[in-house]
Amino acid sequence: MSETRADRRRPVALWAGLIVVALILLAAGLTWAAWDEEGSTTVTTEGATTTAPPEEATTGPAPTEDVSIAFLGDSLTEGVGAPPERGYAWQVAEDLGWELELVDGVGGSGYLVPGAGVPFPERVDGIVETGADVVVVSGGTNDIFQDQVAADVAVAAEDVFHELVERMPAARIVVVGPFPVNPLLAGMSVEMSDAIEGAADAVGVEYVDAADLLDRVDTSRWSEYISEDGIHPNEEGYDLMAQLIGERLTAG
Repeated sequence: MSETRADRRRPVALWAGLIVVALILLAAGLTWAAWDEEGSTTVTTEGATTTAPPEEATTGPAPTEDVSIAFLGDSLTEGVGAPPERGYAWQVAEDLGWELELVDGVGGSGYLVPGAGVPFPERVDGIVETGADVVVVSGGTNDIFQDQVAADVAVAAEDVFHELVERMPAARIVVVGPFPVNPLLAGMSVEMSDAIEGAADAVGVEYVDAADLLDRVDTSRWSEYISEDGIHPNEEGYDLMAQLIGERLTAG
């Protein structure tokens, strides 16, 4: 039988088809190889190779949002006895990496006594204007020194805390009680500390008992933490105060 034109075309078509299939397989192989290089895991077993999808990239924890803090208090908040800006307020902000909005410390002042300025209730406006995320109110020692009645101080303190909560609803308010100026006189602050703590509880804000500071030091070495004036802490003393307050702020 003679070979027809159609018979002659069959081998050509067959070879063309094989070439197309080979090109497709080659392209597919390159694609899988490229994907494998991007992070997939290839597992080879007897007679078979399987490719697992790439794992998702692992990232570190999200950065902590910026936190701002403001302080309202007396000469301890002002940092009297330490070098400039080395009082506990500055050290707390530095240790925690928080933005320090305001340090409103007035020597001799308290919830009722004005000291060198005005008492705490008359300075709330300045704290509110900062818009700080955290507000620390610390005092009561000067109210003790000026023989103020603890119950009266509690009323004034509750008014301060309530106003801060009302005008700064998103802020965290932390109250620190009167710091002992001498271990031998620590008992003097108990009644005032209890009164201020009661005011804090009534408003629902946090309270830090400053007397806990005595548990952190060897009281026989108390003078090592006191400045030359014999009353206020030195930089090391303020560091102890900063640790006490900072631990509470980070624990909550």
